[in-house]
Amino acid sequence: MTSPLTIRRRTSLAALLAFALAGAACSGNTSDDDTDVMDQDGGPRDAGPPPDGGVLATCTIPENNPECTMAEDCSDPRSPQAECADCPDDYDGLCYTGRCQTPTPVPSGNSHVFNVGITGFEAEVLSLMTFVVDREPAGGLAISCADVPGTISWDDWKNPCYNLLRTKYVKTDAQQTYRINMSGFASERSVLFITYGFDELTINNGLQPIGVTCTEWEVGVADPNGGLVQVPGNNLERIQ
Repeated sequence: MTSPLTIRRRTSLAALLAFALAGAACSGNTSDDDTDVMDQDGGPRDAGPPPDGGVLATCTIPENNPECTMAEDCSDPRSPQAECADCPDDYDGLCYTGRCQTPTPVPSGNSHVFNVGITGFEAEVLSLMTFVVDREPAGGLAISCADVPGTISWDDWKNPCYNLLRTKYVKTDAQQTYRINMSGFASERSVLFITYGFDELTINNGLQPIGVTCTEWEVGVADPNGGLVQVPGNNLERIQ
């Protein structure tokens, strides 16, 4: 699973308060409450916390009183294909920093084509499963391709805190490169296109992938007349 590590956002007044905070640290005061700050007119104002409470994590922080804790709170799930019983559900809505969002979906006329190669892969690949994953899970702590597969394994995607926007199963044949068309997922989001390769046709009973490839991508405005969008992919890399 991903590390429970959280990070705290820096306020826009960080530079102005640096000296004061340093003094507080020396006196033993570790509070970082910034609710009593000065407005431009010199009077005090209550800045209050940002909407997510200022703390980012994979899952939402209960103390922030989130409106949602997972995508299932925001939309109905779409069950995975029959050939992939072990695959997690995907959703039209997403839960981001504890709040539901339902972005306009990418229409079929604006499909994104993710190219996946298996050239030189030393094992036989019989099936591929592609995810479009929002880079920001319910708790808002951004993920990247550097986390796949090192920090985030195949089984970790079953964590409901991740925002899985679309999944697609493909059987392989004699091709060396596969053009995987994806549509219907959230537009105007920063996402990961991830494809896992398997040495079986049916993905169930705890089957683990043998290869993976990942591409980070900025999804633009949904455009029914925009044509296909080419998402550059790579060859599958062996999962050790």
